[in-house]
Amino acid sequence: MKKLLLPILFAVSFFSIGFAQCVCTTQYPANITLTPTQVWSDVDACNYAGEYAVVNVTAGNIYEFSTCSIYGSNTFYDTELTLLSNQQGLLAYNDDFCGAQSYISWTATYTGTVQIHLTEYIASGCWTNQTCTNIRYRMTLGAVTVPANNLCANATTLTPAANCNLTSGTTLGASEDPYPDPSCDMPGVYNDVWYSFNSGAFTSLNLTVNLGTAALIGVEFYSACGTLATGLSLGGTPGNCDFNTNAPNPTVITGLTPNTTYRMRMFTNASYDTPGTFTACLTTPPPPTVSVNSTSICAGQSVTLTATPSTAGGTYLWSNGATTPTITVTPNSTTSYSVSYTNNGAGSGSGTVTVNPLPNINAGLDQTACQGANVTLSGTGGSSYTWDNG
Repeated sequence: MKKLLLPILFAVSFFSIGFAQCVCTTQYPANITLTPTQVWSDVDACNYAGEYAVVNVTAGNIYEFSTCSIYGSNTFYDTELTLLSNQQGLLAYNDDFCGAQSYISWTATYTGTVQIHLTEYIASGCWTNQTCTNIRYRMTLGAVTVPANNLCANATTLTPAANCNLTSGTTLGASEDPYPDPSCDMPGVYNDVWYSFNSGAFTSLNLTVNLGTAALIGVEFYSACGTLATGLSLGGTPGNCDFNTNAPNPTVITGLTPNTTYRMRMFTNASYDTPGTFTACLTTPPPPTVSVNSTSICAGQSVTLTATPSTAGGTYLWSNGATTPTITVTPNSTTSYSVSYTNNGAGSGSGTVTVNPLPNINAGLDQTACQGANVTLSGTGGSSYTWDNG
């Protein structure tokens, strides 16, 4: 029977070695999810090239798939094997491992299902046929540690600080909490871990996430386990979810309610990306600054002092109890006035009002003159003078 060429969705190259992905459209055995044992066995006694099977996997276990005769396969044509996630993200591919036959070994990075796709290579890849082939597969138990903060109830505490104090984490071995998939990402199998923090006096914080072996780390904010946080913006975009914490990094979280505890769901969508290690920290923004003008007056005069902050929109508390940006004072002696300014942190400043004593002014000796005659009066005791005749 004439063979049909399946479309190749995409090809990528690693270290200048050609690497293809073949995606089949027919599941066989149909509507069945297989569970491998620790002994080599058949996926089915008769699989055609152009078919795929769905297999259960558990994070940390090692899964092998092969058409090699040494593992019990009777295949005689040039095979290709492609391993895809349940959302058809590429996990592994092999051609010509043992002669013209194929072999894949993959350590599961998540718990869920995978697809093993069988195709024939004829001058180019991804061909179908109607020749019975038995794909062999088996599972080897592996060791994987479930993260201590795998559940929301066991969230690891992060303490926001002026300096970044990195905390190590991993989504490898994590399972998905019974909450809806993050709204900012595709449906899939999620490996998520949890962190909590208190916002303190701040309405915004900076989240830094550095990738280790994880391909991608996203974040979703909750006000409590099972309750999504509201009123937030992440990186300037309204919402409580960001699928990629590395663009930008750090991510600025705004809209926080002061002195409130939040929970962060840090996740990898294992259907598309590789779970793994990362580090994270929360940092506080620089505190605001505020300056106050200083001035000099004469005793008995009043003067207005103005607090000028680095960022507008905060609250004021003066040393005389006033809560306005400006105060008018009439000190009897030289006095300093301080103000505390709060706006996502607190800063303080002060200004001094110097009170000068009233001068002892004298216009000179009294004089007697004939009408029309000129006399000169000389003022003393001041630095400048204004006479009552202008």
